[in-house]
Parts: sequence; structure tokens; C-alpha cells
Amino acid sequence: GRPGCRRAAENGRMNERFHSMLRDMRNPVKSRRREALMRLEREWEPEEIGRFCEYVRDLDPASCVDLCAVLADARTPGLVDLLGEYALRPEDFLRRRALAALEGIPGALRVNCLVRLLESPDPAVREQACSLLGVSGSQGPRSDLVLRLEDESAAVIVAALKALEKLDCRDAAHEVKALLGHEDAGVCVQAMEALVALAPGGEFPTRMIVEKLAQGATPDVRTAAAWALGMRPSEEGRLALLRKLETPDEDEVLSAITAALAACRDVTVVRALLTWSARTRRPAVALNCRRALNSLSEEMILGQRIERPRGGLRAAGDRCAARRALAGGRLARAVGAPGDRTGRGGAGGADRGAWQRGPAGVVGPGAQLRGPGACGGLRGAGGAGRAAG
Repeated sequence: GRPGCRRAAENGRMNERFHSMLRDMRNPVKSRRREALMRLEREWEPEEIGRFCEYVRDLDPASCVDLCAVLADARTPGLVDLLGEYALRPEDFLRRRALAALEGIPGALRVNCLVRLLESPDPAVREQACSLLGVSGSQGPRSDLVLRLEDESAAVIVAALKALEKLDCRDAAHEVKALLGHEDAGVCVQAMEALVALAPGGEFPTRMIVEKLAQGATPDVRTAAAWALGMRPSEEGRLALLRKLETPDEDEVLSAITAALAACRDVTVVRALLTWSARTRRPAVALNCRRALNSLSEEMILGQRIERPRGGLRAAGDRCAARRALAGGRLARAVGAPGDRTGRGGAGGADRGAWQRGPAGVVGPGAQLRGPGACGGLRGAGGAGRAAG
């Protein structure tokens, strides 16, 4: 009948209009493509845009890839959702192109689309969706991100932890704490970083992180534990760091411990750093000991006693007064280079790879760090330091 004929004619005109718009949006000239998108968003009704999205949803992959390049500038919810549909297609290259286009969409527009992508069967899509939600600025998807903490993919869990940290979701600290026992080292490390930012003072799991410092399966886990204890200092954490400093471990772990101890601002910590710097034969650890000491005030170090490996104790205060002017208020810089008793540095210091003072009073490394005298930098002034080097 006539109603059916009219409907068929209307559908034919609509399909012709859709085909014309699709042709303009795939134009080789970029300016023409952008003009077509602007015309679509400004002149078409929302219902027409929805029907256009249905028309182009199941096109061949090559056509969809061309549309992704144009839709990266879309500001209409229906067109943004179309990118989400493309991100769920079975073609891997199309999913990557759709996700890349979503990165250019403002956060508020893409939130709903990204939440749907969290259920994608592809772990790479879920990971990217978590990352984009983390920079969206919206706390709406907080519960959806918490659910991703139980994902089967470690990469997705790490991305969800980073997103929760960026969104400052402090009420998710309990769920994050449960991940400290995860079998994947990367998840455990990221959980500690997130807890430093999210856990309230009384709920920070110091004891669990102390266990990770002592028994962490990998150096990365132990390094992250030392960093976390330094960022959230406590008496229990300080004692654990001091104990761990005396046990053999990788250079990166010991260096992280020295940096964490410097954040404790405690007299016993200063004494331990001075002693360790004088005793260690590991150049990288000695360097980080000096950096840690440089972050402390001179008043904290005055009067501390340095334990020397070859017998006896020497008061640091004896040398501090003569070197205060050269040190610029930093004892750790002044005692770094062996030399004469005035602290100017011996002529043989550079040749032996000892620490030297630059023109602005900054200590820098020599050609090579060798021996406890050169590595520690605190063994003694004058010839004693050079002989040990």
C-alpha cells in the first residue's frame, strides 16, 4: 500500500544521505572530512545521527578505520559511542585505531563508553580503558575500576591501580591493600605506590610492607617497600630499614633504603648512614649514602661519631668546623673527598677516583670509585683516606 511505498522511499532517501555523508567523511582531503563532521554534528538531529551510526557500525574494517580518524574530533555522545563499538570489533588493528581516537575525546564525553570497554574480552582494551578513565577526572567509574582489581590480567590490575591513584579514590584503600599478596611482582609494587597516596594515616599497612621489605620475592618489590616506608615514616618502618641495611642485597635495594632512612630525620639514622658510607665497598650504595646525607641538615650530623672499619671512632664534629664554609652548610658534601686536613681535597684525589669539589662547592664523582677510602669518603682526612683508596 501507499504507507509502505512512502516508507520505502523515505528509507531510500535516508540511505542516500547517509552514503553521501560517509563519502564526505572519507574524503582524502582532511579539511573536507572535518567540514563533513561539523555539518553532521550541527545540522543533523540526534535521531538522524543515531541512525547514521547504525548505518556505519558494521561497515568493512577499512571504512571503519577511515572513520576513526575523523571521529577523533567528535563531540557528540552518539559518535563517541560509535568509537566504543569499533573498539569491540574482532579486528585488532581496528580496535587499536578506535582506542587511539578515544584518547583525543574530552574525558566527560568518553566516560560511559570507556566503562563499557572494561568488559571487553581483549585485555589490551581493558588496560587502555582503565588508563583513560584515570585521566578523565570523573570519580563516577570508581566502582568499575575497583572490580578490575580482580582481573585475570596483571597489566589490567596495574592500570586500574594507577587510575584509582590519579582519581584519589581513598575509599578504595582496603581493596588495594589486599593486592599486597598478589603473585605478580608488578601488581605488588603498584599496590604499595597506590597505598602511599590513598591509605589514611592509621590504615597504612606498615607491617605488611615491612614483610615485603624482608621477604619480597624480587628486588623491585623490596625496593618499592623501602620507598613506601620512607614516604610514610614510622618507628616500626625505621627499625626495619636499619635491620635491612645490615643484610646483603642488591645495590638498588640498599640505595632505596638509604634514601628512605634519610626521610626519617632521626639521630640514629644519621649515625647508621655515616657508618655505612664509610664501610661499604659498593660504589653505587656509597653514592646514594652521600645523596641521602646531603638531604640532611648539618646540625643533625654535628657530634655524630663515625665507625671506621680499621679500628677506633672519629668524631665528625672535629672536621665539620673547618669545612663548613666549603661545604655550603652540608657536611656530607665536605667529607666526600679525601685530602688535607683543611678539607680542600688532595692532589691525588681525582687520580684515584675520589670525590672532588667543583667550582660552586658541589661534590661530583671522579673517574672511578675504588676502595673503601674512595667509596666511603668518610674514612678520614689526609693521607689515611688516600692510602685506603
